[in-house]
Amino acid sequence: MKNWKIALIGMGLLLINASAALAHVVFIEDQARDRNPIPDTGDYSFFSPFNLDLKNGGVQSSAAIFAYLTPNDVDVFSFTVKSQFPPIPTVVAASALAPACAQTVSNYPLTALIGPASNELPLPNDDLLDKLPPSLRSQIPEGYGVILANNPPVEPREIFYSDLESGLSKLKLNLSWFLPEGLTQDCLLSGNCTPENFRNTISTAVTLPGTYYIAMWNPTGQPIDYTANIGFQEDLSNVPDPEIVKEIKNNKLLHTPCSIPYPGNSKSSSDPNKLPKKH
Repeated sequence: MKNWKIALIGMGLLLINASAALAHVVFIEDQARDRNPIPDTGDYSFFSPFNLDLKNGGVQSSAAIFAYLTPNDVDVFSFTVKSQFPPIPTVVAASALAPACAQTVSNYPLTALIGPASNELPLPNDDLLDKLPPSLRSQIPEGYGVILANNPPVEPREIFYSDLESGLSKLKLNLSWFLPEGLTQDCLLSGNCTPENFRNTISTAVTLPGTYYIAMWNPTGQPIDYTANIGFQEDLSNVPDPEIVKEIKNNKLLHTPCSIPYPGNSKSSSDPNKLPKKH
């Protein structure tokens, strides 16, 4: 990889670190609002993706999208890289985060980046294709590359709490999420994360023009709640929609029972080591 690409990704990761402590623009998928969501209705898909360019100013703008996966569902978010000379790399940062419930401790949603094949986004081999849901494999355009962010099981689960005087906590939503293995709340808030900490997230730079897709799904195919964490550039002037804030406060947008640590108590009173072990 060329030095300028390494430097760019490094810069992007530093910004991602900082963004964890700042405010995201908040969106809600229609399926997440529905108490009894119907598959393929109000869904983000290849046929009707969440357009990050139109709705959020691009993939680099920070967004927290509360969403729901119906059985065997794949949610899709799209963005476009325009042709420019010299090319200006676009840093893509994305991960699917499960709410930190005792009941969701076994949920490990996955994330993939799909776009014009390049050194950063190679054509998928058979092993990678086998890890993708059948519905996703069949929709990858010819000549497109894929990278997958793994989300391996780990005990205890690392938790990011929003009960801090920053970011979403300013909305007093009192939420928490399980982080992918490698990331910790301490390294995110201190800015001490390294590229290795982001090994199980999408964190790369792309330059080829074209339409790109970020796909998120549950590898077990079971329905789950999750939040799509996308982008790293914060708009500090953004004022959250009060109706969205009220909606999240009222029901937390969850479709299953949920006990501590979500909705989040303070970190001091919510010990991830107290979560039930998997059997």
